[in-house]
Amino acid sequence: MAATSGFISSLSGTYNNTGEFGSLIPEKSQRNVSSSTDLTDIEFELFVKNDIPVVIYLAVLCVIGTLGNAHAIVVYSLRYKPSNHRTFVLWLASVDLTASLLSMPFESFDIRYNLTFSIASICKFFKALNYFVSTCSGFLLGVIAVERYRKICVPLGTQLTLRAAKYACLVATLVAIGLSSISGVVYGIVSREVPPFVNLTGTECTVMDKYRETYLFKGYSVFLLFISTVVFILCIFTYSFVGRILYKQMLFRNKSHSNSTASSSSNRKSITGNDNLDFGSSGHQEEESSFAAHVTTKEMNSVTSSKENGKQRSKRKRGLDRSKQIAFMFLVATAASYAGYLPNMVLLIIKGIRSDTYDVIDENLGAFNAILVRSYFLSNVANPIVYCFVDERFRRECKLLYRKFYFYICKYVKCRGQP
Repeated sequence: MAATSGFISSLSGTYNNTGEFGSLIPEKSQRNVSSSTDLTDIEFELFVKNDIPVVIYLAVLCVIGTLGNAHAIVVYSLRYKPSNHRTFVLWLASVDLTASLLSMPFESFDIRYNLTFSIASICKFFKALNYFVSTCSGFLLGVIAVERYRKICVPLGTQLTLRAAKYACLVATLVAIGLSSISGVVYGIVSREVPPFVNLTGTECTVMDKYRETYLFKGYSVFLLFISTVVFILCIFTYSFVGRILYKQMLFRNKSHSNSTASSSSNRKSITGNDNLDFGSSGHQEEESSFAAHVTTKEMNSVTSSKENGKQRSKRKRGLDRSKQIAFMFLVATAASYAGYLPNMVLLIIKGIRSDTYDVIDENLGAFNAILVRSYFLSNVANPIVYCFVDERFRRECKLLYRKFYFYICKYVKCRGQP
């Protein structure tokens, strides 16, 4: 599902509603415009009429995604110790930031100039980049799901080391680059007639005609769809096991805590009873004093051991809670990402099976359909929002970052204001 954004672009041309120039032009406009009308005027008129909401949607996502992912990169780089968790977040945030800074603005540019796009190199690069960010994000979420499964469900088994986690992210990135590079071959500038104007031709960035019906492109699209579906199913299964294990651990910990509390209370009563013994003779007094001292020593050792055990339990509890929080955070991030891909996936299936049904949906929904087609961009924005709501430490570190920034700004202004 992570790679379906590229696939549906091949089915819907430039993503601009149905991707066909004629379908974008209302009947009234077709009757009232002569064949001598300038192409750029037609393009701008259609843009204002149909695509302003889509561009606003992309602009909002671009701003939120840039700020959120930049915060994630800065905070996790400076304030978190090296760990698998930190590695995954930084890698994901880098991919999402690339999507926010480059892919979303290009998509807006493609929508604005969907009749006069003419630079082949830019077309190929950014189409490949769109494939890359969506595919790489999906692969990384799959790697994270497997790592969380090993961490939670098989804690005594072989775990992914920090170096292995970095290599896994690197391999996922390289595979995504390899797959997305194919789109740089099949995409290009294609000339299309603009109905109903005679001898009026526009150019768009889409799959070239010589590849559209070939086995290369069809096989490529089906393979991406297959891979994304496998990753999606993998995430569902692994996180279902993770959730079940965490729930069992929580029940077991609560039960153990209750038993430990009852046992500690019983030991305290027993020790208090021995301390209150009344010794009659001096001999017995000395002997029992010695015994009492022994009991006191045992009590002290018991208390010390209890404190140590309590610290260990507390440390394990914090570790379990933190592991649980991280697993839950990635679970929510994965769910949010695939929820963003879901409308794209549904429209993809409808477009591939019943194109006439898709045309009806596009006609009824208008610009909202174009937004749904680009819903996969939500996954590039959702991750830092999930970190903010789920990870308490991330919120705390962000506040600390702004406090330090405010302190340095005030100090700088104060120093500058001194004579």
